[in-house]
Amino acid sequence: MNQVTIPEINWLVVGGAPRSGTTALGAALNESADVALFHEYSSKVLFDALTMLFSEEVRLRGQADFDRYERLMPIRSRDEKAVSQAVFRAVFGKDARFIGTKFPGHHAWPQPSYPEWLGFREIHITRNPFDVVLSMLKKDHLHSASQSDVENALYWWIHAWNHAVSRAGAADFLNVFYDSLVTDHDGWHRKIGDFLGGLDDFSLSSFRSTNHVVASERYAQEGLSDYLPLIECIARHDGWLADATADYAAKRKIGFPLREGQDIDLCSGANGWRYVDNGFYPAERDGAWTRGSHTSVLFTPEREYTGPVSLTVDIAWVAEHHGCGRDISVSIDGSTVFRSVVTLGSRNGSGMTLGIFVPEVTFKPRSTVSLQLQVFDPLNPHREGLGDDNRDLGIMVRKISVSKLGTH
Repeated sequence: MNQVTIPEINWLVVGGAPRSGTTALGAALNESADVALFHEYSSKVLFDALTMLFSEEVRLRGQADFDRYERLMPIRSRDEKAVSQAVFRAVFGKDARFIGTKFPGHHAWPQPSYPEWLGFREIHITRNPFDVVLSMLKKDHLHSASQSDVENALYWWIHAWNHAVSRAGAADFLNVFYDSLVTDHDGWHRKIGDFLGGLDDFSLSSFRSTNHVVASERYAQEGLSDYLPLIECIARHDGWLADATADYAAKRKIGFPLREGQDIDLCSGANGWRYVDNGFYPAERDGAWTRGSHTSVLFTPEREYTGPVSLTVDIAWVAEHHGCGRDISVSIDGSTVFRSVVTLGSRNGSGMTLGIFVPEVTFKPRSTVSLQLQVFDPLNPHREGLGDDNRDLGIMVRKISVSKLGTH
């Protein structure tokens, strides 16, 4: 990786799934005279506070004599950079080129609007899911871990992976593989240093490989063997790094494991949030509205299967106007299996179920399936004069089900 020219001051985020090594990497980078990273401090909180600091300027600019007094108050264009630097100088005792936060799961929190004078860099650390899930359970509730606890831990690992894949190739983003970092300090020191414009005064020597026992034995030692197949749906414990390196280069996302006979339920409080990739508004009581034109859910099959399936999409509402429904298509891994205009009329709210026969699919563990739903003509009620709802709506989906029809 070649060194690049970056802005004078940058907001640096060190993120990744919890228990992936963010604390150790943040501490290593804080050794540098040019880095000052808060510990798990929300970026949005800081920048919202700065906005509040300069809110009086906005109010007072409306007064006729503002020019006489602007030297007596904080002015955003003049002072925001200096105030930001002063905060980090007060905390860390140094003037750093990279200010920011070490924050696992940062990508899943509300994001701020960054000032124009501030550049941005994100270092994301990815560790194998077997170690991450076990570490999360040890930290929180190992001896009382439930199926839900394990599923939540795995979900947050998958969510972090998919974020990294979505940012792969961006000039301001660097993904670091923990499992490689612990054996190649020098190589990753160069990559991280180059990514940060030639930074050199930090050390990665604290990263050491500590687990030499295979995952199956470690999970057995902790009484968690029953949960290992869930993780093995998405990853091989004996070849994870090689697979992950190839998958990251190919920008392959991962879907949460879907058991046979299990629905993807998009109503509030159900399991749909684990499977949504993009394009749905937050779940409501009756389901989730499609957002704009393209939506998708991802899942990883529990078992290998080749043969026909029945795909059902349970629809609660359709955004209709003058009796016209929405033109939609349904695809599996990019292949269209349904296309029609969907209309409910007086049944809106009581809904309908689309039953779609798919002659043949191939499902495999560790191979993500993408279900895409495209709305070709979303409707915005506010723009159409139908109400205050300013969202681009298509259909509200309650559930999606995939049922095998063969025995292959």
